[in-house]
Amino acid sequence: MMAPPSPYSFQIIMLLSLTTLLHIASHHHIQAAGSKVEYLPGFDGPLPFQLETGYVGLGDTDDDLQVFYYFVESENDPKNDPLILWLTGGPGCSSFSGLAYQIGPIKFKIEEYNGSSLPNLLLRPQSWTKVSNIIFVDLPFGTGFSYAKDVISHRSDWKLVHHTHQFIRKWFIEHPEFLSNKFYMGADSYSGIPAPAIVHEISNGNDKGLHPWINLQGYLLGNPTTTKKEPNDRIPYVHGMALISDELFLSLQRNCKGEYMNIDSQNHLCLRDMQYFQECLSRINTFDILDIYCEDNSLKNNEAKQRVFLSEIVEASRSSYLSVPAMDCQIYGFFLGTQWANDASVRKALHIREEIGKWERCYTTDFDYDIASSFEFHVNLSAKGYRSLIYSGDHDAVVPFSSTQAWIRALNYSIVDDWRPWFLNGQVAGYTRTYANQMTFATVKGAGHTAPEYKPDEGLAMFSSTTITTATTTTTSPPPLPQSQHYHHRQKKKKPQTFEYWICNRTLGGDITVKRGRRDGEGGRWCGERPSFLTRAAADSGELEFLLQRWNLLNTGTRAGSESSQLMSELELDSVATR
Repeated sequence: MMAPPSPYSFQIIMLLSLTTLLHIASHHHIQAAGSKVEYLPGFDGPLPFQLETGYVGLGDTDDDLQVFYYFVESENDPKNDPLILWLTGGPGCSSFSGLAYQIGPIKFKIEEYNGSSLPNLLLRPQSWTKVSNIIFVDLPFGTGFSYAKDVISHRSDWKLVHHTHQFIRKWFIEHPEFLSNKFYMGADSYSGIPAPAIVHEISNGNDKGLHPWINLQGYLLGNPTTTKKEPNDRIPYVHGMALISDELFLSLQRNCKGEYMNIDSQNHLCLRDMQYFQECLSRINTFDILDIYCEDNSLKNNEAKQRVFLSEIVEASRSSYLSVPAMDCQIYGFFLGTQWANDASVRKALHIREEIGKWERCYTTDFDYDIASSFEFHVNLSAKGYRSLIYSGDHDAVVPFSSTQAWIRALNYSIVDDWRPWFLNGQVAGYTRTYANQMTFATVKGAGHTAPEYKPDEGLAMFSSTTITTATTTTTSPPPLPQSQHYHHRQKKKKPQTFEYWICNRTLGGDITVKRGRRDGEGGRWCGERPSFLTRAAADSGELEFLLQRWNLLNTGTRAGSESSQLMSELELDSVATR
């Protein structure tokens, strides 16, 4: 008979078992949790912002489905600023596009590249991470540094929706400190199709009691594909921009009858007009009609060009370059990104898995387009009370602003604040309109398809002045001052400052009031988490510090000029400076 194990042997067995479990748990944590990135090759010195990269596994095993992400904490107040999950268009363009070309804190230095050293990185002063936390995610699978054992079977609109929903809930499990932050979905271009569906699925998940609960507030979309009928709106747009003649426009209307996508092969007159139309735009950069035209040799054939131009609104791959683009071309930055992301030192710094092959900015093939339109999702989300910001660069001919206006108009919501300009530094930066369903539409004057990329100052100003970054989480607030008192708090010149003036309701769709609070920040609670404020030092110091920029963003030129002048006069101030 075998002797029973001694207590000492039992302790050894338990210790070995515990050690094994800890090893497994530790290994799982390393696989799931992100890693801090303090240095990036090509950037001079330590990063002055908090960057984390990592993988989130969605499959049954670690190697089945791995989603890669970049997470940048807000440079303002990470614990209270909103959290945005950003999905780049394509479908299949890496979220690195958002990070390095549009709204993130880094950008490439545009200089000659000879291959002997890495492209250099610079800070982007207009990063949206100045006022928000942003997760840039590489989805669908096969995009950027994300991978799957069977990539093609996981690439469709609906699978992208489900995978993004799974990703964000798992990400929150690893980052519970951000569960209380207001959460928004952000996307542009083709991702205007899956993004509203993602928001809808997250909302339904909350309703069903899925954990963790997500503090979902709404979404923002830039030049979004919505109905997949956008090419039909392109003809009137380019006519209005004087790129085709009146005669051709009338002939197109007469012969094609408004259908420019699925043209009957027997309709020879329409086909003839469309060929002439394509010739007129053949040397136009349709992503920004004011930008220079550059040959893109990553579009391998005319068939691909016509598919992009006439049918699905998918961004060209523009990733594999047969030759180096000219430095003054937008795609030169994409070229630099490809060289940078495929460098071994970069991959090590970003904690990229060794099994990942060559990085391409966009992988747009092998995709099943199984969501025909996102219009109904907008209807449902509006009914649930979610906020939305829809913005358009007004010189984009791929998804024209007029096309976006058309589907917003079809929602048939009443207008709360009608069409008016918004301002930056005293100049018209675009136009805006606000609807009763908490939807705000804004144009960015002079911008192309990815508005913040072409107009970074205007992009940040627009974003930082919307309810997404200014909506308050305070549940109670003191009553506002009577209207007659709003502008009549005169500060005597010989007394030191004892209070501040605050600009409240500083959203694109809001009215302006000014309220008084003590120096300890009482006025801030009246206006929200991060209100713009006016403050004046003691009169004998001669220092004047003001934040009136937001005011100019929110009012017409006449109103902004007259009311700001009135306020300065009543406060006995004679100059304005922004900080």
